[in-house]
Order: sequence, then C-alpha cells, then structure tokens
Amino acid sequence: MEFIVRECPNNGILGGPFEKTITAYIGQQHSLAEISIEQFGERIITVHTVEDASIYDLHHLYFDLKRLIMLMDGQFYPITSVTQDGVEITTSIQKKLLPNYFSADFMIGENNRLINFDEVLSETLFSNWCLIQEELDIVHNTALYCLSRVEMPVDMKCAFLIEAFIGVGEIIQSKKSEFVLPKRKSREESQLGLDLKYIISHYGQEIFRGEYQKDLEGFVQILVNSRNRIAHIKSKQNRKFLNGDESVLYLHKLSLMYRIILLDLLDIPLNRYKERLSNRIETINCWWADRCDQ
Repeated sequence: MEFIVRECPNNGILGGPFEKTITAYIGQQHSLAEISIEQFGERIITVHTVEDASIYDLHHLYFDLKRLIMLMDGQFYPITSVTQDGVEITTSIQKKLLPNYFSADFMIGENNRLINFDEVLSETLFSNWCLIQEELDIVHNTALYCLSRVEMPVDMKCAFLIEAFIGVGEIIQSKKSEFVLPKRKSREESQLGLDLKYIISHYGQEIFRGEYQKDLEGFVQILVNSRNRIAHIKSKQNRKFLNGDESVLYLHKLSLMYRIILLDLLDIPLNRYKERLSNRIETINCWWADRCDQ
C-alpha cells in the first residue's frame, strides 16, 4: 500500500536536493511503514507499507509528518498531487483539507524556515512529536488556525494564540523539572500574565528584546487585556490592548516563540537554527519599522 503526495509553493520552487527516509508504526496493529521525503524543486512524500494497514492510517501518518515539518518550515506548502496505489486522488484529498493547512500570508516565505527537515528528522524525533502532539491536543489545532488563512479578524487570532500559551506552559512544566510556572499570590493577578512573562523570560528574550527592555510587565498586561477583550467579550474599559496592525506583529512574534518551544521539547538544540532565528526576528522588526514609517 502506497500513498504519495507532492507539495510545492504557489508560483515558486523548493530548495534541495534533500532526502530522508524513516520508519514508523501505525494503527492499532502497529504495522511498520516507511516514509520517504525527497525535495528538489518540489517535495515528494511517500508513505509505504507492505503490512496490513488502513489507508487512513497512512493518511494520518502523512499529516502528522506535515505538521511536524511545518514547525521547521514555518508554513504549510500546498498539495499539488496525490496518488494512492497508483490512482490519482488529488481532488478528493484537497476537498478534505482542513482550513488550518492553508498558511496565512504573514507565515509564507523562505525567511520563516528555521531548519531544513533533513538535518534533524529521525524515527525518534517523529515518535516524540506524535506523543507531544497528543498532549497538546486542541492547543496545537488552535495555534494552527491562528496562523492560517481562516477568515477571522486578526485581533481574534492573536487573542486565541495568546490564550494557547496557558496549555503550552503546562506541557513545558510537565517535561522540564527546572521550568516551574509561578502561582498567583492574589485573585487580582492574572495567571495568564504570570505564565506569559515566565515563558518569554525562558524562550522569548531575543524575540521580544525591545518589549523586554522597555517594559515587559506592561507589554504582558497588554497581551492579557487583548485576550480578555476577545475571550470575555469585554469593552475597552480604559485598558490598553493590541490594535489590528499590532495583532499582526505579535502573531509573527508569538508564533515564532511557539515554534521554538516545540523544537526545544523535541530536543532540537537552539544552536542548530540560531542564525536563521536571528534573521527572522530582524526581518519582522524591519517590517514593523517600515510599517510605522508609512
């Protein structure tokens, strides 16, 4: 049984040549499948098994891999063709694609790639990702929708992504003994605010360097206000919150921190992609500076 997917950017090509092959267990019967990825201009992902397995298990394996590689690429690439045991099923698969597999414009671009998949992909990495993905549950789906082309106001997308860091913080804490989220000392304190401040201090100091140096406490409060305004449908109440343009900026930055956290949980060291991360941060900051000058 074989499932082959070809992906390619709209009006563009992918670099290469890259090639990687791994094995993975699928389904309740734990059938062994081989996954191969070839990239040169386009990306060809082949999921193959000679053991008894449901074709839907192969589909799930492909989408698990697609979501993993998105953490490295920073975007999902469009599916251009799909064959299943030699039969073309492109239209059928494309109709079933959830909206979160269509990346928002602000996520698209070579500059958003942090690391090439062939440098880190392995059976262990993929297995760990499947476990982390299960733990993330709705948190990851929410993040993907926030970073997609789904027609939703950007302030709503940003608010939901801010909210997602509550679940993210809990998962980090469960996996890293040195990471201990602070507890509220009074009912007036926001647990989300405490979590965000702590997470940024561990994972976002470079991403939020300007905010960190200026007033991290005040910045985090604005994020909390922005989330509360949407999640609790509150009026302005004389509180500062992100406007539309600022929501786009912080979708950029928060999505970058989110990816860094997941790469860290997958034991991919920062030094493997630090230069690309710095370049991405500089691109975001330059984009924002140009926008403010207009």
